[in-house]
Amino acid sequence: MSDRKTILKKLTSFCTIPVTIPSLGGTRKQTRIFWILIAAGAILLFVSGIYNSRHVGYICSFYCLLCAVGCLHKLLKKHVWLDRILSLLILCVWNILFLMFYLFKMTNFGGLNLENVYHLLCFQGWLEFMYMDPLLAIGGILALILLICLTFFLTYLLSWCVGDCIGRNMQAVFSGLFALFTALFFYNNVVFLQLGDIMKEFAFSQKYVTLKQEEYDAHGIKLCPLPWHKVQASPGKNLVYIILESTELTFLDQKLFPGLLPNLLHFRESAQSFENMSMAHNARITFGAMYSAMTGSYLTPAHAKGWWNPNITSSFSSLSKVLHNAGYEQHFLIGHSGDFAGMENFIIDQQYDSFWSGIDCEKRTSTWEYCVRDSAVFRQAWRTFQKLAEKNTPFNITLLTTDAHAPHGFYSPEEPAYPYPSAYPKLYNAMYASDHALGDFIKKIKDHPKYKDTCIVITSDHLAHYYAACTDILQQSSRRRLLFLIDNSSVKSWKADVPALTFDIAPTILDSMGVKHNYRFPLGESLYQNPDPRRLNYTKEQERVLSFYVLLKNENRNLRFPLEISVHTNPFPFLQINSHRLPLLIGEANDTPREGEILAVRLPRKNEPIRWRTHYFKSFSFFQVFLNSNPGDIIFLGKTGSERLPDMDKPLEPQTFFLGSIIHGKKQMVFDRKITNLKLYCQ
Repeated sequence: MSDRKTILKKLTSFCTIPVTIPSLGGTRKQTRIFWILIAAGAILLFVSGIYNSRHVGYICSFYCLLCAVGCLHKLLKKHVWLDRILSLLILCVWNILFLMFYLFKMTNFGGLNLENVYHLLCFQGWLEFMYMDPLLAIGGILALILLICLTFFLTYLLSWCVGDCIGRNMQAVFSGLFALFTALFFYNNVVFLQLGDIMKEFAFSQKYVTLKQEEYDAHGIKLCPLPWHKVQASPGKNLVYIILESTELTFLDQKLFPGLLPNLLHFRESAQSFENMSMAHNARITFGAMYSAMTGSYLTPAHAKGWWNPNITSSFSSLSKVLHNAGYEQHFLIGHSGDFAGMENFIIDQQYDSFWSGIDCEKRTSTWEYCVRDSAVFRQAWRTFQKLAEKNTPFNITLLTTDAHAPHGFYSPEEPAYPYPSAYPKLYNAMYASDHALGDFIKKIKDHPKYKDTCIVITSDHLAHYYAACTDILQQSSRRRLLFLIDNSSVKSWKADVPALTFDIAPTILDSMGVKHNYRFPLGESLYQNPDPRRLNYTKEQERVLSFYVLLKNENRNLRFPLEISVHTNPFPFLQINSHRLPLLIGEANDTPREGEILAVRLPRKNEPIRWRTHYFKSFSFFQVFLNSNPGDIIFLGKTGSERLPDMDKPLEPQTFFLGSIIHGKKQMVFDRKITNLKLYCQ
């Protein structure tokens, strides 16, 4: 409170600066406008303080920034272009940062945390969004430009109201005010505090420290010397793994949500229900939650460069990788686009054999549709179940629903509607219809002869988001927990109230299926056994120790010759060097080179830790300049254009891909019309 009073006092003191305007009428007009601005700010602060105390800090930060830039106008009055460029740059950066922070704060209450940064770095999802609905994307950009222009105008208006800056004394006054308002702007600014934490963790995550076994044990972290492909596993029952969007255990409370999910409630009566599972660290939104549930771990700052670098945790196993080693055929089904948060790339990398998206490419590019109804996903899952049931191989069908997504869910009028009165009919109708489709799907499985050999697991990815329409009802529950139900388990005894986090899902499912394996998940443990309580105690130190383990498990820490180099397009375009996979980033998009484009990768020196450095060139002439100024070992990939490549007597056919290397001064190149046919072997 004292900080707010100080800020307001400094703002109002702005009007006491001497005004040197020749016209008395102009002076009165300026003063009147200035007081109107101050009054408007006071009203905003008062109203925001009533409805949401956090908004007071946001508005104070904005006002301090406007005043600081207003002082900057005075100080740089003789340098007009420098003033305009610098002011616009400051306002652009702040508005973009604040909008990202505020949107994430309102949607998942996370702000600029690690999970949300992953979504920002998913270029494919952003590109698809802009392509699917360009008008909405353009509208968002125009709204941002309008906000920047508005704040820029307000700074000039405020500067004009104060008067001219004449003489050294006035310059000293405005310099002091600029320093004061800048300090107040940065003081306890939550946006910069979060950014600072992320940058510190990113820098720290690049370090590698050798720890003793006791230090890992103290944080419940278990070490496994085996890379995932060497893990031994034997099959058990089949698996139908259903991940329900935002459908936490609270929704089964009949006092709060009477008759909302009758089929799920009926399923719970005959299933094993683990009712004390909370969200793990960095598992509060769908991708982070799925990563945690499948890998028995959670995202750490060591993954900071991992979104486009699958080598991070490349030797870690997971639920689906263990099942892959046990001979399972695995299918993943989802209602929305696979490009959202890079979901398809991640899932296929987890050794799933098939990825089905309800929104296919043709539909995504023709109309703006975020997802299909859950009923369509369950119908496709039933068709998949019937096909797999005819085979002799064990199988895993995993599906992720969408209709319960906040704030109001996704509902179509032809679907069953919630039969009781409700304050939130859109969300309740969506959840009720999804539950109806779920019940029909489960009934069909239980009536099938293959059911006796099938384990059905239902979980929620995370708790309902802060902005869900029914948040006020959810908050009436004193104990909000994740949903985790297992039907037809191979283990008959369990403790319903055993404390657990998201990362315990994978090892528990494997035990319920009767799958035998020799993998030790980093944190997750089977809830059927006696799990180590130390794994549940999240601290920054635990996160850092886990980061060290992630770096330790990166089996590609050193480059070893000979090199086997190839190009792949599935599950995404990448260059493979031995077991290293480097996604092809062409102009910040994951894609194959177009005509005349070249992607170059510098190789680390002998005994130097691997830090991949990729460079993108729009023509071979730029690439040649780079080679002349950067001697060393290099691998390059591109597509022929109008320029003649070196050592070629005549130009190659257009639309020809090439892969080359320059190692120890020796050059090799191979060419092919099909990029996946390119292979090199370097001694």
